[in-house]
Amino acid sequence: TGAAESGGTKTTSQSTTVTSSTHPDQNAWYNQKKADISWSARSSQGYSFSFDQSASTTPSAAVTSTTKKSYDIANDGVWYFHVRAKFSSGWGPVAHFKIQVDTVPPESFKVTINQEGGTKNLTPVVTFEAKDATSGIGRYEGIIDGGTPFAINSGEKLPKQKPGDHKLIIRAFDKANNARESESNSYRIEGVPAPEILNWTKIVGLLEKITFSGRANPEDTIIIYLGDEEVARFKASDHKITEKNRSIFGINIFASSDDSIVWQYTVQKNLMAGTYYFRIGYIDKNGAESELTKPLKVSVVASFIKIFGYTIPTIYLLILLLAVIAALIVIIILLLKKIKKLAQSGRGPIGFAYSKISSLFSKTEKKIDQEIDITIPESDLSKGVVREAKKDLKEKVHETMSEEKKDITDQT
Repeated sequence: TGAAESGGTKTTSQSTTVTSSTHPDQNAWYNQKKADISWSARSSQGYSFSFDQSASTTPSAAVTSTTKKSYDIANDGVWYFHVRAKFSSGWGPVAHFKIQVDTVPPESFKVTINQEGGTKNLTPVVTFEAKDATSGIGRYEGIIDGGTPFAINSGEKLPKQKPGDHKLIIRAFDKANNARESESNSYRIEGVPAPEILNWTKIVGLLEKITFSGRANPEDTIIIYLGDEEVARFKASDHKITEKNRSIFGINIFASSDDSIVWQYTVQKNLMAGTYYFRIGYIDKNGAESELTKPLKVSVVASFIKIFGYTIPTIYLLILLLAVIAALIVIIILLLKKIKKLAQSGRGPIGFAYSKISSLFSKTEKKIDQEIDITIPESDLSKGVVREAKKDLKEKVHETMSEEKKDITDQT
């Protein structure tokens, strides 16, 4: 590289590279007042540097070998680091590095919520304007009811909320990411009325489905809750009761002056014996969410069970279970007699066969216990009767098996 005379001072075109670990981007604003700066130039003999708020300062001719420096910046604003390298051929050009600091949040500001059309407006327009003297406003966030922040600008609509009272806070950030929150602003969303429920199955047997019917607009989305759990969501028009099946539940469905329809929906969820409470709401075509109905009580009783469309008293199933146990006893006794004959003829692994039969009986016994638990609630006195009967039969089976096994063993 060549050298030149400048005002009696020899200069060179070799440049110096400057970086900052705390303020790396010269075009960005930072809210940190301590600046760490480092620099380098190939084949330099030393450096001269300075730090101020002028964009074009030339450092003095004093030479130092230092290649890094930390500064505690006194005031917010734009600052500049200036450095030049000394070479054998003269001074290199001055490198200028800009550092922008803003540690003060934006000024206080007011927020206005414009709910045009009244409290049924789901998306009010919000207006505001914050100011920041140093770096300027960078962005805004909205926070409703302490929830997740969302990006928003003045003049935009708020996100849809559920019916009820809400609190809005706008948070303004300057370009250095200092934040100022507005005061809490209250507004109310009036939900549409709860859906009209015409009827529902209030008492069902085990394995029987629960059906609801109601009136709604075709575009409404019906939502059914069991407690806090959503168990169904569907469009009303997809489950419309037609003229062909309009008499379900014995409801006299008259033509309406509006465009509403009657829907019917069967919840695909099997419930154990007990009392349950459902609530139903809907979302209209504009996205408005309704209030929920009052709890709709449904009782699932164990006194009968519905299988393949037939209603069967539970006591019949209990009798059937006991009959299965009795049949099992007969089968086991017959198998034991077969084993006895094999033993008398000197054929067959007696111990293995006996263990297999015992295992079969134990598995069947557990299965029957499960069926009793599912079919009969704890509060039903018949459960104890059935368990006692099963216990007596079990003891009889084990007694018979033990006698047969002893008889077989003695003969072998």
